[in-house]
Parts: sequence; structure tokens; C-alpha cells
Amino acid sequence: MKVVIVLIITSFLSAHQYTVSIFGIPIVNVTMIQNNATSLSFETKTVGVFDVVWPLNNKYSVTFDSTSFGIQTYEKNIDQGEFTQSLSAVYNNKLHALDYKDGPSISREKSCKTILSLLAWAQNSPSDRSDAKWFPMEHEGDLYDSRLLLADTPFLNIFEDSTLTDHYRLDLKLKEPGKFLDRTDYFMEHIVMPGMVKQLWIEHEYPYRIIQASVSVWNLDVKALINE
Repeated sequence: MKVVIVLIITSFLSAHQYTVSIFGIPIVNVTMIQNNATSLSFETKTVGVFDVVWPLNNKYSVTFDSTSFGIQTYEKNIDQGEFTQSLSAVYNNKLHALDYKDGPSISREKSCKTILSLLAWAQNSPSDRSDAKWFPMEHEGDLYDSRLLLADTPFLNIFEDSTLTDHYRLDLKLKEPGKFLDRTDYFMEHIVMPGMVKQLWIEHEYPYRIIQASVSVWNLDVKALINE
């Protein structure tokens, strides 16, 4: 019976490994673990020489509503060399607000996503993400409008396999500034950087994995490629 229970639980979990590269040089390993219904965790760790000169070992997690992917809880633990940081928040259903521990309580609608729950939502159903609608996204006090805009449906060659993908541009527009941290980690700082082009290539067929992601700014391309 215990084995059956473990198998049932495992069937709802998906773990994906990615390698982030710049100029073709691996710099970070990423592990993303998603429970299709309610949660996603995200871990990043530098590799090779970058782990010596620019070390980071950062962990993020979010739980969300299974229908809207609106945030319920959020937590991050940051270890970037001399910079460490912890942050957590819980959604208050009665007050329709996100309560940050040792921080502000910020009014947010129940369906408001974070960048992490947005990634979970993007892997949920192609019909949900094909209409280019704008959705609210909470980002450490700032409120953004977010959307996925379909560009094309190319085949990507991954480890000698050709995979049909839906290629999206991720648009983020600052709607209401409210940043309350003096400093944040690299990922949270740069994912919302003005002028940065953000793209996702998502598997066209189930299980709708993110196959590749990229960000481009100042003619510099950083790519994350699934390595499984």
C-alpha cells in the first residue's frame, strides 16, 4: 500500500533539469519541480569557474490556486556569496492581501500570479495561454501586467530529438511600483529589467514542458535548455 501511495504522489510531480549558458558556456544549473495542481520549486546553482568567482545557491518556492494559479504562499532563500536573504509571504483570503513576513501587507486580487506560478501556469494548458490576455503579477511589492504572446511553433532539436514547441514572448509591464527591498537576488532583479526580451519554448504536446528559455539585453543572450 505504501508503494502505491508513493507512486500516486510521484505521478503528479515533475522535475526538470536545465543548464543556463552564456556564449555557449554553462554557468548555472537549474532544477524545477512542479506539482501540477498546487506548487512549484525552483533551485539555481552556479557551476564550474562561475561557482568560484560568482557563486550562488538560490532556492524559491510557491504554492498557488489550482485554477487561477494565484499566489497562496511564497518563499525564497538566497545565498549569493556575501549576500544572503530570506523572504516569505502568505496570501490573506479575508483581506485580499499578500502578507510579507517582517514586511508590508499588499492588496492583491486572489488570482494574482508570481513569476514562478506564471511558469507553472504556462506549462498547464495551451488553450489557457493562447489568447495573449494580460494577468496581474506580484513581484516583491511591485505589481506587473504579464502575458504570453505566441510567436510561432518551431521544431527544436534536443539531444537528437526534434520537438514541436510553442514559442512565446513573455511581456511584463510595471503597473504599480511598490518595491520594498533595498536589494534582491539576481533572478528577481533581472527578470523584470526594462528592455529585456524574455522568451519561452514550451512543448506543443503534453506534458507541456518548458524546453528552452532565453533572455536578451544589450545584445547579450542567456539561454536555459532542458537537459533530460
